[in-house]
Amino acid sequence: MHHNGVYHAVLYIVIPVIMLSMLALGVYVTMRVPRSFKISALAGFAAGLVIFAIYFVSEFSNFRSPTLGLNAIPTFKPIRS
Repeated sequence: MHHNGVYHAVLYIVIPVIMLSMLALGVYVTMRVPRSFKISALAGFAAGLVIFAIYFVSEFSNFRSPTLGLNAIPTFKPIRS
């Protein structure tokens, strides 16, 4: 497996698995709290999801792919002493 393959494996498999695991853990912990704290746990979980969504949208709304245009041909200038 090349470095590019490792990068894609981490990006498309490992990171989503970690994120889904954390989401599942959050749901599990939220559902396991005592009845007297259930509303607070659900509110905290929902607030965390909203904050994550705001962060995600704010980070990727400014995302632009790099422009790799060539405006001039590079030149070689030897150094003379």
